[in-house]
Amino acid sequence: MTHSRHQRRSPVPPVALHSKPRQEQGIAMMITLMVGMLLLAAGTGLLSRMLMARKLGAAESYQQMAEAAALNGFNRILGTLNKNSETDYRGYLLSVDNAEPVNSSDAWPWETVALSTDAAPPLEELCTSTSNGLPASAPNSWPRSQLQITSGASQRDDGRGAIQLYYRLRTYKSPENTQGEGIFQVEGVVQRENQTGDDDYLARSLLTRSLYVQSIVAGADNWAVMGGHHMQLGESSITDENGGEGSGQILLDVDTATAVDVSRCSDNAYKTSLVNATASSLGAKVWPTLNRGLPLPSLFDQDGAVDSDDNGDPRLWSFDDSPEPDDAGTTVRTDASASFHSQCPNDEIVCVRSQNSSSFSTPAGVTVANDAITIHADDICRNQTSFECHMYVEHLDLRNTRLLIENSVRPVVLHLEKPLNDTINPNLSGMIQLRSGSVLCGVNNDSSNCNQQPERLVISAGAGNTGMGCINMPHTVRWEGDTLDTSSLPHAIVHLPRGIVRPLSDAALNGVIWAHSICADNGDIQLITSTSNGTVIRAADTLWQWSDKGFPGYGRMVTRGIRGTGFDTFERW
Repeated sequence: MTHSRHQRRSPVPPVALHSKPRQEQGIAMMITLMVGMLLLAAGTGLLSRMLMARKLGAAESYQQMAEAAALNGFNRILGTLNKNSETDYRGYLLSVDNAEPVNSSDAWPWETVALSTDAAPPLEELCTSTSNGLPASAPNSWPRSQLQITSGASQRDDGRGAIQLYYRLRTYKSPENTQGEGIFQVEGVVQRENQTGDDDYLARSLLTRSLYVQSIVAGADNWAVMGGHHMQLGESSITDENGGEGSGQILLDVDTATAVDVSRCSDNAYKTSLVNATASSLGAKVWPTLNRGLPLPSLFDQDGAVDSDDNGDPRLWSFDDSPEPDDAGTTVRTDASASFHSQCPNDEIVCVRSQNSSSFSTPAGVTVANDAITIHADDICRNQTSFECHMYVEHLDLRNTRLLIENSVRPVVLHLEKPLNDTINPNLSGMIQLRSGSVLCGVNNDSSNCNQQPERLVISAGAGNTGMGCINMPHTVRWEGDTLDTSSLPHAIVHLPRGIVRPLSDAALNGVIWAHSICADNGDIQLITSTSNGTVIRAADTLWQWSDKGFPGYGRMVTRGIRGTGFDTFERW
């Protein structure tokens, strides 16, 4: 019997595919969370950075707007100060510092000037009208109060209140002597229209700008044709050649502001009294200034050529035709005339000496004939090719002689003073006296007729005394003749910053008088300032190139800010 056996295998348990231990599953979840957190942090950081960049961009934009507001405000201030209008002139403020006073209740300097208060600092142009005050848009505070530049639509749309620009002046430093560098500090502000507090703003910027401030004489009629510190004008007049009103002003230079009552500047009778005049017509021409000073002699110096001897030493000229004492022993010569005649050989009426010599001689080439002395163009400043010629005169006293100086080729400047380093004292007068019957004038070459060009004959002196009044002393010019035909000094510019002009009797002059003292106590002056050839001032300005050299003029001035003198700087806060 066959026996079969069946064997059964035990079943094999199924194997789970991709299964991981529980520890590994926890690590994977942590990594996933960490990655998520990093992504979230990176996204948050990027968003924050974008928000910060936008905020910084907005802040920078506000600052740029504030700088633009400061520049715009400065231009508005300067435009107001430089306004070319007699009725709206405020340029005088450029000569006054403007900063917050120590006592906050006090007015700022510009306000005191514009309102003519007792605290107002004096202006150099004492009679400048300040009646127009400050701009009506900001009475009593312009421009230190915050003034709005823009309005209406917001200057930057950020979905909030409208943003506008503002400006105000923080300080102004005026230049020394009213001319030079003035320094502005102007604040620009960016602010919402509903913000009112001083510390409630989006941006502020402080502009500091240097500006060249200049005072100039605006027109020919504003020039001083008479100028000095002490005047006694009596019945003097300023006319044209026909006797009508002449061009120009009378500039009276005073030492203290209290010497002029500025409240009476509109009173012509009062201004007439300032120059001791009885001619009421002069009042409208009087213009008082504070410590202006007279122009320097360098105004008539182009090349500086001086009339010299063969050794190059300056020559000093003297002229005197006074007669000898008569048989009765009557003395008709002054001490200075007697000294001249005792030293000038052969009783000549014209002599020269060298700077360092007391020996007088007759100048070669000079023609003396027919009661006339003619100094030819090639007699002076010999062998010098210069624009002008300077001559030193230490004594001139003529009674019946015509002194003719050729000046058509080059103008001549007569210095009524000694050259530097001269130590000789021959007891001469240091004066020019031209009595009736004599003449001093410029002539064209080979002519004996006055050429009627006062700008080409200048009598000048930088030396003298600033304390004199109407007395006779060195550096004095005296002449007479009440018409140009009879005048002993018909055409000239007289410039004596430390000297005296004092006619011997009624006297006419076609020209300009600038002197420390102008005295018409012995005779009235008829100053003729314009002829058919034009004004003396215009001719002198053209000949001596004053405008081209930057000379601002001498007379009634206006002040302007004309250009920058340095880099602009901005401060932010």
